[in-house]
This record gives sequence, structure tokens and C-alpha cells, in this order.
Amino acid sequence: MNSKYLHNFAIRLTPTFETFLSVLSLEGLSSNKKRYLRLRAWWAGNDSRRKKPIAMSVIERENILALGELLDETNSNDLIMKAEIYREAEDFEKAKALLEKIETTDLVKAVAFMKKHIEQKDPFVRKLVFE
Repeated sequence: MNSKYLHNFAIRLTPTFETFLSVLSLEGLSSNKKRYLRLRAWWAGNDSRRKKPIAMSVIERENILALGELLDETNSNDLIMKAEIYREAEDFEKAKALLEKIETTDLVKAVAFMKKHIEQKDPFVRKLVFE
């Protein structure tokens, strides 16, 4: 099989935002499974916004806010993810307040990067670049 065919086949098998949401509609999912599915849905939705700034749909916004409710604010990695959620949802004050709670020095550059985009009121997907 040639590699172009395999690449095109793999692209068709990549789950979409809608795929993850349909699985989320199943009953009896654990909170860990819901977290996983909502995170993957968020990433899948962001795929179309990586190349150009496209506004998030209402259902995508609802998904990330529901994901935010599943995150643990005592965990620095979850805090930075939750701050990113609120930045993308255009709640810049809440995003900034969450970043202020992060105490670990491991995330200093990521926090600074996010604060810059929060201050610019930029809700779009951005590649994390450390200057």
C-alpha cells in the first residue's frame, strides 16, 4: 500500500468533535472518561482553528466549560488548562485569576505566554512559543 493512501485513510479515521460528543451522550461514563472525551473534543475542535482564527461555536464553548468543571484546581497542570479554557471562552478575568493560583515554577514560561494573550484579549488557539 502506498503511503499517500495510508495517510488519507488515517485522516478519515481521526475522530471529530462531533464523534467525541456523541460518545459523551452515553450513560454511565465515569468522570475520568468524561474528562478524556471532553479534552479530546476540545482538541478536535481546535484543529480547524490552528491555521486561522475562527470563533468557537456555542456547543464547543459549552464543552470546554463542562471540561473546566471536571478539572482539579489543586493541580497546577489542571489550573493552567482551566485558565486556557477560560481564555478561549473569552472570560479573561477568570483566566487571569486562575493563573495567579499557580505556584509551581515549572510553568513560569507558559503562564507568562498565556498572560500576554489574556491581556491582549485574544481567545484564539495559539502555538505555545517561549520568547
